[in-house]
Amino acid sequence: MVIIKKVFKVTDSISKLIGVEPLAPEVSDIVSDVISDVEEIKDQLDGGLDSNNSTEYRNTYVFNDTGNLDLTHPLIVNFELIDEMTKLVEVKVSFKKKNTRYTISNPEGETAEPSIAGSTYMAIGSASGIDYLYIYKRSGDTFTKLTNVSIMPANTPQDIDFSHNGTYLAIAHQVSPYITIYKRSGDTFTKLSNPASLPAGHCWGITWSHDDTFLSVAHTDSPYITIYERSNDTFTKLSNPAILPNSDGGGGIRFSEYSTYLAYGDVTAPRLIVYKIDDTTFTKLSDGNFSWLPITIVKGIDWSKNTIYLALASDSATDPLVIYKRSGDTFEKITISELPSTLGRDVSFANNDTYVALSLYASPYVAIFKRSGDTFTRLSNPSTLPTGESPRLCFSNDSVYLALSHYASPYITIYKRSGDIFTKLSNPDDLPTGTALSIAFSYQ
Repeated sequence: MVIIKKVFKVTDSISKLIGVEPLAPEVSDIVSDVISDVEEIKDQLDGGLDSNNSTEYRNTYVFNDTGNLDLTHPLIVNFELIDEMTKLVEVKVSFKKKNTRYTISNPEGETAEPSIAGSTYMAIGSASGIDYLYIYKRSGDTFTKLTNVSIMPANTPQDIDFSHNGTYLAIAHQVSPYITIYKRSGDTFTKLSNPASLPAGHCWGITWSHDDTFLSVAHTDSPYITIYERSNDTFTKLSNPAILPNSDGGGGIRFSEYSTYLAYGDVTAPRLIVYKIDDTTFTKLSDGNFSWLPITIVKGIDWSKNTIYLALASDSATDPLVIYKRSGDTFEKITISELPSTLGRDVSFANNDTYVALSLYASPYVAIFKRSGDTFTRLSNPSTLPTGESPRLCFSNDSVYLALSHYASPYITIYKRSGDIFTKLSNPDDLPTGTALSIAFSYQ
């Protein structure tokens, strides 16, 4: 969602127009409209301002989840007169953008995805003795291992997540301090000091909010979830949500694209918990907001980038993949045909919201679905399959690559997508030497 506010108010300074560059075409059009509005207001106010006019005009433009201007929202709100004014002397235009993806129409009326940056880095958590973390830099289809970080995580990473601004890499692992956070400068990843308040136990899942304000982990031992607020390189634990999970996180924990929701996979009923976020308050949605709740452990969770769909990888051979469609705060389970008949392990939406991939306990170890509206159709398996159970998988930021970690050598499998075809790439020269439990692409 994009929220664009324009504020006209009286101050002591000269008239000026403040904008943000570069602007998407939709925003540029609005800037032109703003300038027209300013001229109109000046005309209306010739001769001075008095209590019959308003001290401030505030227009709010809201773009909906599909990137279109949502005209159901009021565009003008008048505010109460505070002080008598004599003239309009300043105009400010401010823009607040929240992780928005635009589509472009061609002359035939079809839509095309805009160019989205590919992922530069891929990180893998491995049970390779003391070399628990492997970081690769991508150049085209080649993944080259970087020099090891100077301070390794204390144990095998169970989950990995890059911050969306590309600055931080967060690791969830067993053994205190349970989380390890690195800051990137070029190709160098330097461990930060541990947060003052650490998780209570082994960490199974970790996730950044999409504005990189919050970092949340799922772990053993009460309160089972720990949420940090970031200020530069300092991570401060927030007060616990009023309603906590009942038990360990199964490994599934993810923020929604606009940092509106945080989903948590619980080992015990209700198995799925979704918190709605208001500033620093995380409020659990009622179980009644879900048309159906999982009956087995939720091992993986991901949101579609438009936040309309929520996908679960379930430890169930009957429902290894569960997808909900969200309407407001209500979640309706979608029927999916051609489900694999083995346990789900992790799930990932492509950034274009067209594909969703599910990693599996048994052969074929991966299943890929293509979305059309609310229909998810399973694609043919890749010609070359992973070699074993895959605990984690992820798409690259540009939806071109799909990578899986797995238990058997070569421990990682990387596919390149062309249309609906996923072709295995040659293995990197430097492979993990042990089981890979986690994997993540950077967002830049």
